[in-house]
Amino acid sequence: MRNRPKYKLYCQDNKIHAVSKYAGKTVRGTATCHAGDNFDAVFGAQLAISRCNLKAATRRLRHAKERLEAAEKAWNEASGELVAAQVYLEHASDEYSDAANAVEDILEGA
Repeated sequence: MRNRPKYKLYCQDNKIHAVSKYAGKTVRGTATCHAGDNFDAVFGAQLAISRCNLKAATRRLRHAKERLEAAEKAWNEASGELVAAQVYLEHASDEYSDAANAVEDILEGA
């Protein structure tokens, strides 16, 4: 089970900020109480934390996509190398057979 992020909550005028760390970087989420609305600190904290989580999840998703892209690139390069090695082995085997047959033919003719 993953550790849940820890948050620091800050109130500033009509705003609540949730601050956490993701991958060593600071992530912030903010909830603002608009004029005419009733200020609710619990609701604001939940919203700020959720927005903070969304930012961290967005960064994680972007990082995961980048890792997958890099892995696919490496896989494609390795697959190309494998095909090249198979072709090389096939040609080397053919040349070996030709050379062995040539030696055999010479010895049989002697």
